[in-house]
Amino acid sequence: MLRRQVTLVGVPLEVDAGAAGTGRVVGMPDAQVLVDGVSAGHFALLMAPQVLSLAAMVWGAVLVTGLLRDMGRGEPFTRVNVGRLRVLALLLVVVPIVADFVTAVATAEILVARDVRVVAVEFSFGWMVAGLLLAAIAQAFANGTKLRADVDGLV
Repeated sequence: MLRRQVTLVGVPLEVDAGAAGTGRVVGMPDAQVLVDGVSAGHFALLMAPQVLSLAAMVWGAVLVTGLLRDMGRGEPFTRVNVGRLRVLALLLVVVPIVADFVTAVATAEILVARDVRVVAVEFSFGWMVAGLLLAAIAQAFANGTKLRADVDGLV
């Protein structure tokens, strides 16, 4: 029988004011918690964000490869490339938020099954900013596509 053991990272702790000795505890301390006997459903829920992130990375790599191939041919301003950039932007915005949320739900579910009532949610806003910047670049490529069509119509 397979024994499932997971380490939950960033679990908030409640500590007494004197726990730091001569110093003081500022903010919410967190810990790594080793949990034995995790159910298959909880383990699958905990692994879902990693699988989602891996799938998004593979999809993103395929899109970037196509984008670079078209740029190498001297055809950067095409509708296909605009679509690729928009999908990449969407992946950068949506996947980290969904992954962080599912991780928080999985961690809470595993701890609640052990009678520990703790909820901690973290979101990585850096990826969201990167996705919004890439969406702006996609719009610039869309404008470049229109300009290219106008120039081709003049010739």
